[in-house]
Amino acid sequence: MTDAESLRRFYRFAEDFRRYGAGNKDAARRMERILRVERRRFGRSLLDLGCGGGALARAFEAPGRYYVGIDVNPDMIREARSEARSRHSTATFRRADIRRVRLRGSFDTVILLGNALSHLTAMDLLRVLRRLEGHASPGARFVVDYRDTVRLFFDRKWRRRFVQRKGGHRVVSTTRGVDLERGEVLISARRARAGRSLGFTQTIWSPFLLEALMSTAGWKLVRRSREPRWYGWRDVYRYDRALIPRSG
Repeated sequence: MTDAESLRRFYRFAEDFRRYGAGNKDAARRMERILRVERRRFGRSLLDLGCGGGALARAFEAPGRYYVGIDVNPDMIREARSEARSRHSTATFRRADIRRVRLRGSFDTVILLGNALSHLTAMDLLRVLRRLEGHASPGARFVVDYRDTVRLFFDRKWRRRFVQRKGGHRVVSTTRGVDLERGEVLISARRARAGRSLGFTQTIWSPFLLEALMSTAGWKLVRRSREPRWYGWRDVYRYDRALIPRSG
């Protein structure tokens, strides 16, 4: 995972952090759809890891529900808090690194959605899962969606050059290579006519990689569904400490 300032630069230069806020209609609709489809998986308390601008908080909030969102990007947290204040929300947003954050209380549901997993290496995810020990209720659910990077490569669907428009600028992202040791794709984003570029990475994920890591921390896969928009998957895991492998 990159540091807070690197993520801030990425979501200002190559992405638009406002796309992940509660005020963005596409983001709001997507969170509402996930809540509707996975409604049986959501409990009364929700921990939103990599919460972005708080789109899920707005969709989830209701009397008797408890929400905590965590994100390391200061722009994201500022947007989330501002929107929450405007509607007198009881949601809590914390600016922190999800690999190192000190959690309080326990949660029925843990969420890791959108681009969040692509910013985490395998070791990063293991650190996150260790942080959840003692804070995931028995039988808690973990909902995560992600791009199946391995399948994209295998099916030759990976786009080496990708063009988007961000805030009136044309941004060209080009794949420069792969770091097999860290399991990351190396990408460079350049704004046309601006003469500036930004290098970033995207972690390589696949169902067999994620499931193996989750199981080491006591999370058992209970449901997997396709995410066509992501060319990937949405997984639901159930927490059971008895499943954690014992050393010795």
